[in-house]
Amino acid sequence: MTKHEEEDDQLPIILSKQSPGEKKQSFRMSKKIGSGGFATVFYAEELPDMTPIAIKRIPKARISGPKAKKKIITEIEIHRSLFHPNIVQYRGVFQDQSYVYILLEYCENGSVSEEFKKSPPFSEEKTKKIVMQVLVALGYLHQHRVIHRDLKLQNLLFDADRNVKVADFGLSAQMQDDDEKRKTICGTPGYLSPELVGGGSQGHSYSVDIWALGVCTFLMLTGTQPFQAADKKQTFQRISNVDYRWPDACNVSDNARNFVDSIMQKDPMLRPSISQLMQHPFLTPGRTMPPYMVRAWWDYSNRYGLTYILDSHIVGACFNDSSRITLSPDEAYSQYFATPHTTDPETILMDDIETHPLRKKLILILHFASELKKRSENLLGSPYIGKEGILPHVKYWAKTRDGTLFRMLSRDVQANFKDHSKLIIETSSKTLYYENGETFEVLNLSDLKNKEKYAEVRKRFALLKEMSNHLV
Repeated sequence: MTKHEEEDDQLPIILSKQSPGEKKQSFRMSKKIGSGGFATVFYAEELPDMTPIAIKRIPKARISGPKAKKKIITEIEIHRSLFHPNIVQYRGVFQDQSYVYILLEYCENGSVSEEFKKSPPFSEEKTKKIVMQVLVALGYLHQHRVIHRDLKLQNLLFDADRNVKVADFGLSAQMQDDDEKRKTICGTPGYLSPELVGGGSQGHSYSVDIWALGVCTFLMLTGTQPFQAADKKQTFQRISNVDYRWPDACNVSDNARNFVDSIMQKDPMLRPSISQLMQHPFLTPGRTMPPYMVRAWWDYSNRYGLTYILDSHIVGACFNDSSRITLSPDEAYSQYFATPHTTDPETILMDDIETHPLRKKLILILHFASELKKRSENLLGSPYIGKEGILPHVKYWAKTRDGTLFRMLSRDVQANFKDHSKLIIETSSKTLYYENGETFEVLNLSDLKNKEKYAEVRKRFALLKEMSNHLV
């Protein structure tokens, strides 16, 4: 047993803090609540009022070298400068012959990690609440030029009111300007970003925190680490290649998947900003339709086929010759599918269309995009921000006497009926979105068992099933 373990067995311990010109403070340190790296965290009470407080105790023997001392000083300097409701509050620091003690706000409901271990995975609703609060905290940190660099479930705490608080600034960096890059490789292996596991020669910045939040979100939604492998070397290889898969059995909506997928970009410049993530449909409350929803379309079947625009600003066309084409929101590139069954589309840079064999179709999709964007200017949501993989698009469609049906690449289905009502079925989560101009409802497929309450939605569901027989 080490000296420190022997001392822990002698709890409770009374500690005293008195700086020159200040009133003496005493603390009754009674219970170990966490440990990691150099430090151990204890639950304590400030005397005589017994006010709860957390004390982070660091053995001086572990920080005798100049680098370790500088690390602790940096942690204290950064943390004492931060004041935000979603960041654990710094309360002071003192020392004795053996230890440095950092006084912190006590979060009585423990860490997100502890709660996660009891009942993984979290629901989407619970995950949203956590993620939104972490984003708010990161926004504050980055605004003050602080990179956390060790964001993980263990460092997210619940206070008495179950507000989320970001903790542990032991690896944090204070930037001098927004263009500065850091090259120290630090953090927890499974949460590291590609620019860190690659050796860090190009440096890193605020986007490492965005990446780590993506890992946290995936973990909370699925119950599994996205890049977990047999050993650290293989884990780093998977991170470097952005090699992760959504588990087949996980019940995660497309909005949630898109949120994580948009973050998991190898190039840190392609990761979304905090403001973009806060506006993402996964986190946006209220009358939110899925980002793959068809917002407007034209039926040119007598000449070309169908053209449409999704809520996420992607424009597409289903031509009469069975080919398909999509155009990115920024109109920088398109993807061409020779048939609806094509799994590896040709990606075409729009700067190269004049000499391209598909020039006519590429000019058409640009024309369609111009008209559709004018028509739906005030209807669209946030632009799709994924930079890799196949763009979401309509794979099949049908026009019947009851309305128009769209079947997406993701197997989700949207029916726009003649009376302007809409029904969308999200296959992966069995979620139904129903809108009729007066009401907007988000249901689960199982809700339709209530024949009386959801009679109208059941009727639309039956029509949608019949319309699906006519998909082309």
